[in-house]
Amino acid sequence: MTITLGSPVTMLPLIGEAYAKKLEGLGIETIEDLLWHVPVRYLDTREVSKIADVRDDGQSYVISGTITKAKSIYTRRRLFIFEVVAEDTSGKINIVWFNQSYLGQTLIEGSELLLYGKAKLFGKKLVLQSPDFEIIYEKGKTRHLGIVAPIYHLTYGVSQKWLRGRIRFTVDLLGKGLKVRERLSKNVLVENNLIKWVEAFKQIHLPEASEKLELARKTLAFEELFGIMLKIIKRKTNHQKNKAPKIKLSSSSHTELTSKLPYTLTLSQKQSIMEIFKDLERAYPMDRLLVGDVGSGKTIVAVAAAIQVLRSGYNVLLMAPTAILATQHFKTIKGLLKHTPYSIELVLGKTASSQPSVPIHSVTSSQTPVLYIGTHALLHHQEYTTNVGLVIVDEQHRFGVKQRDQLLSDSEIFSQLPHRLTLTATPIPRTMALVFFGDQEISYLTEMPAGRIKVISKHIKEKTKPKLYDVIRQKLTKEGSQLFVVCPLIEESEKLQAKAVETEYKVLLKTFPEFSIELLHGRLKVDEKDSVLEGFRKGKTRILVTTPVIEVGIDIPEADLMLIEGAERFGLAQLHQLRGRIGRGAKQSYCFVTTTVPTKNAIDRITYFCKTNDGLKLAEFDLANRGPGEVYGYKQAGLPELKIARLDDLELIKSARKAAEQYLKNTK
Repeated sequence: MTITLGSPVTMLPLIGEAYAKKLEGLGIETIEDLLWHVPVRYLDTREVSKIADVRDDGQSYVISGTITKAKSIYTRRRLFIFEVVAEDTSGKINIVWFNQSYLGQTLIEGSELLLYGKAKLFGKKLVLQSPDFEIIYEKGKTRHLGIVAPIYHLTYGVSQKWLRGRIRFTVDLLGKGLKVRERLSKNVLVENNLIKWVEAFKQIHLPEASEKLELARKTLAFEELFGIMLKIIKRKTNHQKNKAPKIKLSSSSHTELTSKLPYTLTLSQKQSIMEIFKDLERAYPMDRLLVGDVGSGKTIVAVAAAIQVLRSGYNVLLMAPTAILATQHFKTIKGLLKHTPYSIELVLGKTASSQPSVPIHSVTSSQTPVLYIGTHALLHHQEYTTNVGLVIVDEQHRFGVKQRDQLLSDSEIFSQLPHRLTLTATPIPRTMALVFFGDQEISYLTEMPAGRIKVISKHIKEKTKPKLYDVIRQKLTKEGSQLFVVCPLIEESEKLQAKAVETEYKVLLKTFPEFSIELLHGRLKVDEKDSVLEGFRKGKTRILVTTPVIEVGIDIPEADLMLIEGAERFGLAQLHQLRGRIGRGAKQSYCFVTTTVPTKNAIDRITYFCKTNDGLKLAEFDLANRGPGEVYGYKQAGLPELKIARLDDLELIKSARKAAEQYLKNTK
């Protein structure tokens, strides 16, 4: 049977079903997956020392020697010790391994070895303890030592030697029994200073020189980005083949909305609205991402778009990731649209059962278009997906990739694919936008509303928390402040989060017995959450202990204090979003953060957070230092996992996109 890149790894020697199952834990199922399992680092063991030069100095040495003695020892405590003596022209050294009885049949007198490990002095005897070793069968030909050896991520039951051997075997097949087709033309390779794909895999796994290794890294990074760009461009091209709902823009309707606002729109809000209006007039459905920092005014931009669609006779869906955020949107938009003839309904619950219709204006006709606000459960009921002209998705990264694909495909959900506007308060660096959101048009809200007071952020050490509690007590007592206490995200588990927040709640009850304190977490029922938030909103509750469920959409102007526990567990952009829940009123607000594991890296990140209020800079900092998953605060299944490419290499990203566009153009 012909072996291809898509063949299962079981097609390779020494990989049966048992090992294949273990490799799945590393994300390896096909031969191509195995090739893309690139080393995390390299171990240079080419410099071989003489045995006489080995010292008890904590360093690891590579030595070559011949076994002159070998014996097995069983201690009274049933400990098995295998000991050999190895010699070279300069001297000899004792070597011991513990509880590895099989070595007695492998390492015999006369065997020539390469060894790598640290030596310890026991009395006057220098001993090499449990070193890595490789038997030299043929001079100058080794696979694991005496070379620049790749070091891979492992899983239980898979050793470095075994995995290295399987990958090396596969690399040797490239261009021979394993045929591959180069996707990049000669011109692209020359223009971008790249090498051929096959050669890149050989050098990344079996590097001959540092210069070739760097070329291999660049080539595979380019290939990885090129593959992503192909999918993005194809998806965008296919999307543009769909027919859009016809929207008739009305400048008078827009003016009617903006003229009644108690504030003036910022320049970037006006620009974003014009970009959206232009999209609504196109023949294919809009697919635009609106990126705005916490409090930059995304909602009014979305409402301006919704009015144009409602006025054209279509329904609008606004979907939020949580019922709390959906309820918040309902209350905000109810106020914005109270002078218009449009109806809205709040739809909550896992079964999308609608609350009693809450029209803003009396509905005189069953044909009156409706703005439905709820969670993604709206998609599962035909009564809400009929005659839809626009879908607004708030906090897109909170929705699974499956829901996003449902909205992009002309499926059974909608009879005609609607326009789509997605909103996010997570600042998206330009490079990340090109790679992950390259099939969407993007609008940025770059200004904050006038009069917004900057939140002061401070890092609090554990030993100074009693003093912090004194400051908080004074503000709660004398200034009428309200406090959010946010407990850290724990392994993406609502059950564990609930337990952690309940523990903190009990501590605070003892610390602040004179104030009303409430709990909020993901395991509460919708009506319970609403009740808790309403109590906090009205000032009946002074301290709200919560999980990151408040990260988006909670707008309580009187809340002016926040304490974030275990801040190192969050991405900086997520911390910034949490901080955005305060500072919405007239008082100076304060955000205090603690670190439960104060490593140098954690302190550096939190220090940067405390001195930076620019969400985009925070996202770029995390992107450069931790990766794309940290921008969002947790690993997101909807984002491609980059194995070698870096999102801070803008020029390589742009070059890969250009090459992908040309490739698709030439293959039409």
